[in-house]
Amino acid sequence: MGRQAFGRRFQVNPTQPIHAATEALESTERIGDFSVHPVASLFPMVTGQQQQDLLDSICRIGLQEPIVVHEGLLVDGRNRLRACYQLGRPFHTVEWSKVVVQCNNQWDVGDPDECPQTTVAEWILAKNIARRSLTEDQRAAIGGSYRMWQEKQDAKKRKEKAQFKKGKTGNAGGVPKAQADTISYPPDNTAEKNARSTVGKVAAATGVSHHKAAQVVKLIKAVEAGTAPKEDLELVKAGAKKLTDAVKPLKAEKPKPTLKESVQRDIRRVMDRYAVANHEEVKGYIREELWGT
Repeated sequence: MGRQAFGRRFQVNPTQPIHAATEALESTERIGDFSVHPVASLFPMVTGQQQQDLLDSICRIGLQEPIVVHEGLLVDGRNRLRACYQLGRPFHTVEWSKVVVQCNNQWDVGDPDECPQTTVAEWILAKNIARRSLTEDQRAAIGGSYRMWQEKQDAKKRKEKAQFKKGKTGNAGGVPKAQADTISYPPDNTAEKNARSTVGKVAAATGVSHHKAAQVVKLIKAVEAGTAPKEDLELVKAGAKKLTDAVKPLKAEKPKPTLKESVQRDIRRVMDRYAVANHEEVKGYIREELWGT
């Protein structure tokens, strides 16, 4: 699925303010002097022939596309920056907000009133999720990780909004506790509910099936709960492991029923099938069949 298919989900209106915040989250990846935005770190670095081709290109004609930064974080160009450091070649950076405005036409903006505001994280996801080199499993794992991270950021903001600003500790005006925003939906069908769920949002943002999105959400939750190794999720992101293989161990094996449970289940089935009102009648048939009494 090409980038155009994802573009309209992350449109930018130059007449509206851009969300400049990077949703403060500690970045652990560094390339040279730059810390990498956590969402950018979700995507695997190029390796093998792709990496060599990039090195050859920069060695031959230099860096053609600038490194994009914002508030001290590297948001786009990890592979290009690494190649420049390896070759000892110069590179130039550009501020993210300027790139977003310049890419207005590229992102196919429609009616300005219909254009949502864009965050750095959304822009990174939209720019990279449609890479032709990414498999469906990789898109699902990366998109799922992003969605779970974003939901934590949203929950954090709601919690902060619901806290006392000063309250009894010094608020002379007695401002009551702020209320978090709540959204009430009218009765709707299952399809619409699924679309609003975490799984539905992952499927819509990455272009994968609902089933695959459900698998990756299950894997991520298992990793967070400590019941699945984080390495499995990282291997899926890198394309080194299939998603089905990663979630296979998570399928809980149903315990084998005891003999008593099996008999009780069979008795209930007989009663339901033949509309028998008294289970003693069924027991009588069993005693007659087994012992002739």
